[in-house]
Amino acid sequence: MKPAGPLGCVVLAGVGRRRAQTAVVALTTLLAVTASVLALGLIAGSRAPFDRAFAAQNGAHLTVQFDATKVTAARIAATASATPVARAAGPFPVAELRLRISSGSELPAGLGLPPVTVVGRDQPGGGPAAIDRVAVLEGRWATRRGEIVLDPDRLPPSLLGARLDLPTCPAPPS
Repeated sequence: MKPAGPLGCVVLAGVGRRRAQTAVVALTTLLAVTASVLALGLIAGSRAPFDRAFAAQNGAHLTVQFDATKVTAARIAATASATPVARAAGPFPVAELRLRISSGSELPAGLGLPPVTVVGRDQPGGGPAAIDRVAVLEGRWATRRGEIVLDPDRLPPSLLGARLDLPTCPAPPS
């Protein structure tokens, strides 16, 4: 291969005499370009992941829990018409339950599950405000007494169709 012009001859001659220095410069340049591409990928990947997930879920901008012994449901519902509030849903009753597997699961019967925060809903899929939609990924919405919809990210997915007990209740339902 013949160099193009006198400058090409000078460059090739310098590269031929200083191979170690040329290799170091080439390697340094390669590492700098690789680091730049990686940094740009990380910036693009981490750019507002919460905002993107939030927009995809149509979630609430603010979730508030009230102590029912200190405030009435009517007073809580009145906050929906407060000045900066655009839309509101609820109030929904909240309880923390400790569930235990009774039967119908791949997991052993009697296995205690981590505490679960349960929120009562007035209708499946979200209320009239349509700001609190919950997608059912597997199974169906609870339609009868004794049924519950569980978050698969917080509990084992093999609980679909399982019978669960509430051992801490005075008259434990299943």
